[in-house]
Amino acid sequence: MDNRDALTQSVTSYAAKLLKRADQCRAACAASHLAWQESAPTTEGKSEGQGEPSTSGNAAAVRDFQKVMAGLKRALKVVAATKQQRAAVTRQGKAAGQHLLLYVEIANHYLYYFSKGVESMSTGVMQQLLELVASELAQHQADLDPDTKTYWEATKKHIQFQKSAETGAESKFAALNI
Repeated sequence: MDNRDALTQSVTSYAAKLLKRADQCRAACAASHLAWQESAPTTEGKSEGQGEPSTSGNAAAVRDFQKVMAGLKRALKVVAATKQQRAAVTRQGKAAGQHLLLYVEIANHYLYYFSKGVESMSTGVMQQLLELVASELAQHQADLDPDTKTYWEATKKHIQFQKSAETGAESKFAALNI
């Protein structure tokens, strides 16, 4: 477990040192997956001589919701800084809107963890983020890239599909409105 913590810390540290803010944002989102595993890693069917470390089948899955949330919040801070930087560039007459794709990507990471049941990922948190993304996209409609618009539409369709697929009291997506 100590090796995993050291690796996670190193990846997070290196992600913050990337030159482009978009890369920092994507790396922070990717690093959050190091803190959340669906099941423990196994090496069933592998022989000892294949270079894979031998793990027992009773290792616990890694599920550190605090590190997940910290990584996603870091990504949101980076995209907010990107937005401010783009606003300054726009005043100089250059095109803006590059940060919009990052908002949609972050929303998709949040939706993944929301569907997996991360404890601090409440319906209220998800709703606030979805409203933020929708308002940013509406605000910058003129600068919206067609790929970003398509990605956002696919995200909304996924949420609608999850709403229709869920039944009963465990329906997490039912409370989400876009």
